[in-house]
Amino acid sequence: MIDNLGACFKSDCCAGRRSAGRAKLSDNEPTRRAPGIVQPRDAVTDAELRAEGIDLPTDFPGSSADDFRRYPVLSEGGWFMVIKHQRTLQSVSRKPWRLLGPVPLVSEGLALD
Repeated sequence: MIDNLGACFKSDCCAGRRSAGRAKLSDNEPTRRAPGIVQPRDAVTDAELRAEGIDLPTDFPGSSADDFRRYPVLSEGGWFMVIKHQRTLQSVSRKPWRLLGPVPLVSEGLALD
């Protein structure tokens, strides 16, 4: 099935053919992606998990601190900095974060005396 722009919706119907107007990337050329915000997921230490009240052997048997990550999330309540178990995505900690999340305000840290 091909739409009016020449894009194919079935992966096997046009094997080996390219739509007109689409340039074929060479086999060595990496896939092009639009730039965006990259938010790293920071590692969490055993001490930080203990401070949150997590006892790894009882709460998450077979897991280590390497299985947890800290990163921002956006929900209906705003931005939060969370610590989640990456295998199950269970939240361990959820604390309010900056107003605009990863976008820092120019006025952040400004003392108005």
